[in-house]
Amino acid sequence: MRILIIGAGVAGMTLAALLEKWGVQATIIERAPDFEHAGYMLGLWPLGYRVLHGLNLYEKFKEGCIPGRQYEVRGNHGELIQHWSLDLITNQFGPNLSCTRPQLVRLLHESLTTTQVQFNT
Repeated sequence: MRILIIGAGVAGMTLAALLEKWGVQATIIERAPDFEHAGYMLGLWPLGYRVLHGLNLYEKFKEGCIPGRQYEVRGNHGELIQHWSLDLITNQFGPNLSCTRPQLVRLLHESLTTTQVQFNT
């Protein structure tokens, strides 16, 4: 069986890593020229760590992240609309960790051993 994954983002890289874990090889195609094409921040909630634990990547992921301690909603001009502490969630389930999207994609990519990624495709 030949598997083609369209997109080398978080979902595509995660799928490739899971497939490799199950002994299945895939090829990923990505239209961007590299992994730096989008650099916004991501916040992962504790439930999302299950996949990273399953890929044995959680500890390495945690090393490069910033823990989120609060959540704020701001208006168009930066005025604070609402503020929540994340202490209750952190104490019960674990931290909300933030990193840049390229950091997470690179971590997933570095875990791959057989998957080929073709950029500009």
